[in-house]
Amino acid sequence: MAPYYLDGPPTETKHKVLLHFWLRPARQALWRPRTARYGPGPCQNYRLGRAFVGTDARVPEKVRGFEGVAVRQAACGGGHTTVVLEDDRLFSFGYSQYGQLGLGDRTDMCDPTQVYLIPPSIDAVPVGHSGMVAAPEAAAAVVTGDPLPVAEVCCGRYHTIARTKSGLVFTWGGGKNGRLGHGDEKIRAQPACVEALLRHKAVSVTAGHHNNLVLTESDEVWSWGWGAHGQLGLGDTQDRELPTVIPELSGQGVVSLSCGDRHSFAVTRDGRVSVGVRTSSGNSDAAARATRCCLHVSSPALTGWSSRSSRAGTAILQR
Repeated sequence: MAPYYLDGPPTETKHKVLLHFWLRPARQALWRPRTARYGPGPCQNYRLGRAFVGTDARVPEKVRGFEGVAVRQAACGGGHTTVVLEDDRLFSFGYSQYGQLGLGDRTDMCDPTQVYLIPPSIDAVPVGHSGMVAAPEAAAAVVTGDPLPVAEVCCGRYHTIARTKSGLVFTWGGGKNGRLGHGDEKIRAQPACVEALLRHKAVSVTAGHHNNLVLTESDEVWSWGWGAHGQLGLGDTQDRELPTVIPELSGQGVVSLSCGDRHSFAVTRDGRVSVGVRTSSGNSDAAARATRCCLHVSSPALTGWSSRSSRAGTAILQR
């Protein structure tokens, strides 16, 4: 399927949204063609969505491809960016050494380019899967091969994870440590459905540097990828190549998840905050397991507060 380039505003939009980016774009020549193959040398990746990368952006600047377009969400990875529009289409641009743009190759891209999430074949969908069967648009997409509408996207350092409106989970990019959840460490330059979650309708996804968390409709939290620091919350420091349920969070009413580089956070419906991280080395086996699981955080500083959501390293709280 040919890429779709968002070169200008559509004829009709609900409202006007200007997407801005700033900070450091890349170091390379003053001008490059609209796409550039990755090669040796410093940071050639167009992470700010423009072909001119000779100077850093020290203040927010418009991404011209999105002027006048209704944008619902944007997410940043190590050097790439993804954007979900109000019409449920997904676009990406920037660094793609590991295929994290999801465009079928490992080519850096300065133009926002549409990413297609193609549903798995009918044979791959288990009978009774709530996400596919309950959503008419998803079932129709299986037959027609049309891309699925995207609800949410998150970026790791070298990979991307997305959730469709029907509750399917797709991953692509670098696969080291099993971070894509397909049972291997292969690089995937196109979005691939995580088959281990086909029977579970996802309602939220988040990505750390090299790991992922998914919350399902059945009130379970699934974790996989790099686990060297206990950030998977599974009681050890092993990597996981397939999604695995975190027992301590099952049925706890989790409403928000967040991943950092080496730690993870969860917020429950009653305002409790849980954290998964290895706090130290050299502990006894029992103590070490405790620090690698999801523990409830109790602090006098939070007395009288309830947690509404979290971001890695920071919780957004309300009285």
